[in-house]
Amino acid sequence: MEAQIWKKHLIRKYSVGIILYPFLSRYIIYLIDSVSMKEQQNQFLRIEPLKRITIEQSNAILRNMVSVAKGKSTHGTFDNSRTDLNFEVGKGGVISEVDKTNSIPARIEHLLKSQDVKDPNKGKETPVYRTIANVILGGSKHTMRVISFGKQNIQEGSEADNSSVRRMGGIEHWALDMYTFLCKKYGENCIAAFIVHLDVDTPYANCILIPIVESKKGTKRISWKKKFVGQHDSIMAYKQKLIELHDELAKVNLKYGLLRGESFHTK
Repeated sequence: MEAQIWKKHLIRKYSVGIILYPFLSRYIIYLIDSVSMKEQQNQFLRIEPLKRITIEQSNAILRNMVSVAKGKSTHGTFDNSRTDLNFEVGKGGVISEVDKTNSIPARIEHLLKSQDVKDPNKGKETPVYRTIANVILGGSKHTMRVISFGKQNIQEGSEADNSSVRRMGGIEHWALDMYTFLCKKYGENCIAAFIVHLDVDTPYANCILIPIVESKKGTKRISWKKKFVGQHDSIMAYKQKLIELHDELAKVNLKYGLLRGESFHTK
């Protein structure tokens, strides 16, 4: 009886996604049928301020295996047999294979040069300014796996062979929605890279975003404060911005069965 009540609760929560986005219905219906009675599926969002991205970090993000230790990444271990399923979203929402020849630092340099924006850390042996936002987007393991792989069986362990696993369309729709959300919120001109990793335990998207702002005169510069904090430069103001960001993102993630959840810093 409790399982049926919880199932009805899920149907009410996710019915908007099924009605408005019928192409996602099979993923959402399977999610409702398979999720456990008490396992609420939440979105995940983290923004990490960085002053620089090294080639080593870039290789890990792009899975450039020439320079990255086999099966290792900055977020733990990854499955080499699923690395080919990774993809990136480029300008205009174009989905393509990950371009491992174009490093993250090179992408950032090109982005800044194309807009005549100076890097305040350039020339400094030790960078001092927050010029990069490392944005991680994802959700609970079960949901992210369902929209990525459907009902396909994913083998676990160091000897796992998932080379026959296919990427499902649900994860591409989700990635495009996440990309569009960030474009509307911060501007597509600020996105240096948007990589989706399906070779990890819980699939997620990694967006490298440069906080470029434009003055009334049309000149551009990098400003973490103006882009992410606002006029009131305080911890409380930053936390409030993050809460609002989570709320806005939850409206997009609802159709995938990912709920708002609770902000870690508000606990």
